[in-house]
Amino acid sequence: MVQEDQIVPTPVEPAVAKVDRVAYLVGGGLTIATAKRAGCRTELDMRSLMLDALAIASQDTRFSTDEHTGQIINSLLSETPVPKTSLEELVDLLEQTEHPACIQLSEFLSDTFANELSEKSMEVLGESPENLAEVLLDLHNTVDSSEILAGIITTNYDNFIEKAFESLQLWPDFGFESPRPSDHRIPLLKLHGSLDWDVAVPVRVGSALQNGRRRWIGPRRQKTTSNYPFNMIWGRSREVLAESNVLRILGASLWPSDWHIVQLLFQSIYADRKSPTLRIEVVDFPGVCQRIQRDNSLLPIQRIDQIDEVIRHYRASTGIQWEEPITQEQQDQTRVYMESIKNPIDYWLQSRIQSIINSGKSIDTKSNRVAAFALSV
Repeated sequence: MVQEDQIVPTPVEPAVAKVDRVAYLVGGGLTIATAKRAGCRTELDMRSLMLDALAIASQDTRFSTDEHTGQIINSLLSETPVPKTSLEELVDLLEQTEHPACIQLSEFLSDTFANELSEKSMEVLGESPENLAEVLLDLHNTVDSSEILAGIITTNYDNFIEKAFESLQLWPDFGFESPRPSDHRIPLLKLHGSLDWDVAVPVRVGSALQNGRRRWIGPRRQKTTSNYPFNMIWGRSREVLAESNVLRILGASLWPSDWHIVQLLFQSIYADRKSPTLRIEVVDFPGVCQRIQRDNSLLPIQRIDQIDEVIRHYRASTGIQWEEPITQEQQDQTRVYMESIKNPIDYWLQSRIQSIINSGKSIDTKSNRVAAFALSV
């Protein structure tokens, strides 16, 4: 029984661990990082694939003997080290001409690019014991994770991430299904389209190759976000970003030509929330991160060498006693080191996993992808 003059301590509520809702913007760098980790030399960047398609076109007499297309192909193949014109820009320019051979070359390059990308992606998966997309997804299956996966937004055409979903027995929500799936699927939003999407309405996934020819939503600079299915995909992407407080950019370069994506990020920060609380972490070489930071000064971007868990992972590897809190000098040393490594995405995954271990949490999952990756480092 409590006396009148007795002080009764107020019960202390247990601390609630902060849980971040994390979205990812993934570019071709994730596939390239997987290839690098496996020692696979397959070239998967867009410019290399474009050169492959042009080289194949140069051997086709329909184009090599035509004055217009022959000059275009030779001009692009002679640019060093790679053409400044992107594949999307080239396909658009060719389509807008009234010259039959140019229009035919546009279709040929689009289809050849798709075939090359599909074959080389399969090569990487065949030669890589670990798909880093699987490790990334499985990170969010760890017990007592401090993060919830809000969704993955990607500029990639290939099926690399879909293969990771399939391997982990997860189902993606592509953003254009109506009504929306009610089975808690993870949003996988392909901003530019996909190798295996048929251009029908509604889009049919997995059926783009018909009668030996692709009917796919291929590379175009002039895709408009107001047309189906991109209106639904981009709208769903905006919702995912609005629901997130962390965005990690993995292997997406955010060039000035990616204005629509920058605009999407800007809207999600300044238009879709009461306060600009989205933190953007760029996982790439520090020089690339600095260029993205410089080109997009209105976005709250953290470079890889400014991410706490990366700095702590680096300084733990040095064996030196470092000061707390993290100082500018430690950031500078981390930046210099990060420029020397071969695979920033691989290193960030190591850092993230080590951070989970250091917090006393388990990295065990049903599929064991995270633990297997940690043991292989």
